[in-house]
Amino acid sequence: MKKLLLFALPLLALTFVACSGDNKNKNEGSITFAEVTVPVTDAYMEYYGEVEDGVVNVDLTFESEGNGAVYFYMNVAEPNNKLVNGIYTFDLDSSSYEAGTFYEGGLYLEEENVTVYITAGTVTIAVNDGRYTISFNCTIQGGETLTGSYKGALGWSDETVV
Repeated sequence: MKKLLLFALPLLALTFVACSGDNKNKNEGSITFAEVTVPVTDAYMEYYGEVEDGVVNVDLTFESEGNGAVYFYMNVAEPNNKLVNGIYTFDLDSSSYEAGTFYEGGLYLEEENVTVYITAGTVTIAVNDGRYTISFNCTIQGGETLTGSYKGALGWSDETVV
């Protein structure tokens, strides 16, 4: 019995060590609106190409299955076709297309089938080895606060390819 215990303990320790790194690659996030927090079930970006010399459009979306989604139309400095590190600030003047801004964003409420638009706010993005750490703090129509965070990989598609 003692020999079995001596053999089993190292295996048990290896199990915990092997599982401890699994959370590093886990995607997790949440969206909070009207004092309700829901999980992010999908997160992705869509590349739409150049909108002005040196600036491209990348749309960022966070979905919460059964609840809705939050989206941002981001202006990113070329030559990037993906989001890069920085603080992106809401800029209602969509004709400016200034890198480091987003000109539209909103909260789509699935049950009500309505979109409530962002009127102010920021999105902070950090990228490390293809994994994103993203947080947002925004005001939407009616003065309510919309916040959220996400850590993990993002899906990506090139919408310029027909």
